[in-house]
Amino acid sequence: MKKTLFLIIIIVLISSLSAATRYQMKKYPFYTCLNTNLFRLGGNSAPGSIAKFNFGGKLGYNYTPNFALEIAGNYGKTAPSDSEASGFTAWTTKSEVFLAKSEFINFDLAFRYNLLPNLGSNPFLKIGLGNLIWNVTDKDESITDFGYSKSYNNLYAFAGIGLENRLSEHVSINLNYKRAMIFGDTKNMLGDGESPDNITEFGLELVVKFGTGVIEVVDLVNIDAVTFEFNSIKPTSSSKDIIEYVAEAMKKNPDLVLEIRGFTDNTGSDSVNLRMSKKRSMAVKQMLVDRGIAPTRLVTSAMGHQNPVATNSTAEGRALNRRVEFYELQK
Repeated sequence: MKKTLFLIIIIVLISSLSAATRYQMKKYPFYTCLNTNLFRLGGNSAPGSIAKFNFGGKLGYNYTPNFALEIAGNYGKTAPSDSEASGFTAWTTKSEVFLAKSEFINFDLAFRYNLLPNLGSNPFLKIGLGNLIWNVTDKDESITDFGYSKSYNNLYAFAGIGLENRLSEHVSINLNYKRAMIFGDTKNMLGDGESPDNITEFGLELVVKFGTGVIEVVDLVNIDAVTFEFNSIKPTSSSKDIIEYVAEAMKKNPDLVLEIRGFTDNTGSDSVNLRMSKKRSMAVKQMLVDRGIAPTRLVTSAMGHQNPVATNSTAEGRALNRRVEFYELQK
């Protein structure tokens, strides 16, 4: 079970790192935070520790509005809980038999998925891997073959959920819940001879966003229009590369929102031309959606035979007027 979870998280993190090299978010892609977590060790039939606060910081990078990578570090201390206590009492009642103290430093690498990135309250999910550095001090040193004050290392895998609450464009308050599964030997991690194998955390974060992403310039001014055959919503063969270019540009610029304006030549009535221009803009929108662009990032409009770019007196001019153009909108 632990090995399977470890492999799944490794695959997700590698995929996430690969994706981060392909896409960049324009606006405030970086964030940093100070955090405090109420944490407790337990599991593996061990009494566990009392709940204590640890403190740390984090640096994150949103490479799209939905996806982020985070590195974090925390420091804290705890002690074994009363083996006779149960439920929430075990979180607060310190052992009177084992008087050891445990010190922890941990480092995380996490993949984060934002469910509703454009809302003021944004729920998110996390998975990741970490390294736990720990040592135990005990005046009694009751377990004679254990290296007290010596540092030990354990890998762990974790999953969590949280809620981001935006106070402003730059500042958020996050609430987190995290559960980690520890790998390797944890015997006497709390100085009571037991082997806890999981960590439970409830956290509070103050987040500050900053920076500007690496933006690929999208030339919508000089790009050729998508053109159409007479009385048709099917783009000409020469226009397929234009649609591919726009789709790739939108993938590389996740904040880009486009208006798709449809036009016709002056053949036919105003009402017929208006309907045809709408159909053409809708057809191009669907082609972009089929290439992975969210429909919410595409707005269509119909212009009919208004604003011709060439004369309607010749076949060549009318062919240029049967077109779709792209305009960037503010999101």
